[in-house]
Amino acid sequence: KNKIVELLDELSPAARLIGAVNTVVNDNGRLTGYNTDGVGYMQAVRDAGYDVISVGKIFDIFDGEGLTESNKSKSSVHGMEQTIEISKRDFKGLCFVNLVDFDALWGHRRNVKGYAEELERFDVKLGEFLGGLREDDLLIITADHGNDPTHTGTDHTREMVPFFAYSPSLSSLSTTRYEPDPANMTASANFITPFAFQ
Repeated sequence: KNKIVELLDELSPAARLIGAVNTVVNDNGRLTGYNTDGVGYMQAVRDAGYDVISVGKIFDIFDGEGLTESNKSKSSVHGMEQTIEISKRDFKGLCFVNLVDFDALWGHRRNVKGYAEELERFDVKLGEFLGGLREDDLLIITADHGNDPTHTGTDHTREMVPFFAYSPSLSSLSTTRYEPDPANMTASANFITPFAFQ
């Protein structure tokens, strides 16, 4: 986070104060470093001129901060339908989706059958979504916590979360399981030059 500072043309006031960078914006070759730990990733993306569109519970989770558009969904299937429609539009930026049914309806209630059926419905909608991805689109599927429907109790579980990253421009699907959330760095890297996180 601090070694890259010397490679940048400019630092935001927060990055200068902290002395570290976690997001770099390439504005026609001019590299500006930001530290979004304080101001939030979505605000930094929006303030850099990109769209930040939410689907599902994202508005509630982040109190609307950093969003340029918000879409409430009635279910995870409805959220995927909204996401598919948004993906057909010509926008540049981030579409941040929360499919809450996996957590609220099936995971916390330890309903294995319902969870499995939700995965099947998601799989159908994911297939529709993938068919519309453009060459420069990046899809990240991850979770902020575990919620194993086979576990006892009703709290979040502590297994590692999945991380899938796909773009038609990639030669293969990237998959792994992480305890720390790699999605922020990967999404950030999508808006910057390739060398910034090497």
